[in-house]
Amino acid sequence: MIGHFPHGAKVASTTDLVNDQFDSSINWESAKEIRDLWDGPFMLKGIQSVEDAKKAAELGVTGIILSNHGGRQLDGAPAAMDILPEVIEAVGNDVEVLIDGGVRRGSDVIKAIALGAKACLIGRAYLYGLAAGGEAGVTQSYNILVDEMIRTMRLIGCTSIAELDASYDAKTESSEPTAAVVQDSIPDEKDSLEVQDSFSLSEVAKKEEEAPKTREPEAESKETEPLAAEEADKETEKEEVKEVAAKKRPKGDPM
Repeated sequence: MIGHFPHGAKVASTTDLVNDQFDSSINWESAKEIRDLWDGPFMLKGIQSVEDAKKAAELGVTGIILSNHGGRQLDGAPAAMDILPEVIEAVGNDVEVLIDGGVRRGSDVIKAIALGAKACLIGRAYLYGLAAGGEAGVTQSYNILVDEMIRTMRLIGCTSIAELDASYDAKTESSEPTAAVVQDSIPDEKDSLEVQDSFSLSEVAKKEEEAPKTREPEAESKETEPLAAEEADKETEKEEVKEVAAKKRPKGDPM
């Protein structure tokens, strides 16, 4: 594309070329003039609020593209996916709504369509493939997105793009599905005690109170065991002394 512009022969001038396509003086009146001169398909990109979406619909545009331009120029701009539901509610019956920005995976596409978008625009997703492998890399990036879309639809139980609606949105919530659901499925310490030992918490407390008492006799028995062994040793020594004395005593000598 660059080669088709006089000053775009060099890749280094790409930024200047792109900047030349934007006119900061364009406003809603400019959009109206374009609409008056052109009765074909007309879409406005960069819509970031319900109010602007309504203005675009009043101008008679064919569709709008919700976009924060990748969050590069203004990092505080709202994500297209976040404002999509309210925009659909406001103008979804009048114009087609597409989204751009933040679409990184096939599941993002499914989520956007489920929320009412007609389509998604991608940039970085294919540019990564282009940078890594040229045309083949772009094809591979596209195939990855398609595979992810198909897998996501299988996992949420949807067999057709036409069936997607807002009821599927909760099923596609991420991936980031997960910590809360997993945490809810893990019983806390008290619950696990009740499940494993089959008794109430009051019984647990009762057993904890009785536990030291049951250990005291054990402590006493451990202390008395050495004493009993010592007494046994003394008795054995006495018997041995008696036997030795008996052997040394002359026969007939009274005890």
